[in-house]
Amino acid sequence: MIGRKTWQLSMQAGKVRWQSVKTPSQYYQMDRTTVPELVKRKFHRSVAAHNRDSVIWGVGLPGQMKSQIRSLMNQHQGGDLSIDSSGRVILE
Repeated sequence: MIGRKTWQLSMQAGKVRWQSVKTPSQYYQMDRTTVPELVKRKFHRSVAAHNRDSVIWGVGLPGQMKSQIRSLMNQHQGGDLSIDSSGRVILE
């Protein structure tokens, strides 16, 4: 997202594509250091963004992950959440 504009990443024939979409009602903001460099480069080549620091990276999550996050947030006051390669949410 940049300002009020939102793009969605999709893969088409093995290529990264960016499509302008309506901002979702719910998303989870990502730390920009966790976004793969290839994804960021493709985005900045495809979408005219004057200031790379103004980009907000986010992701929509399936229901089971949302439930895991809600549970962890109810049980703990702070920390960083990570999602491992199997889709398990971990509090660090």
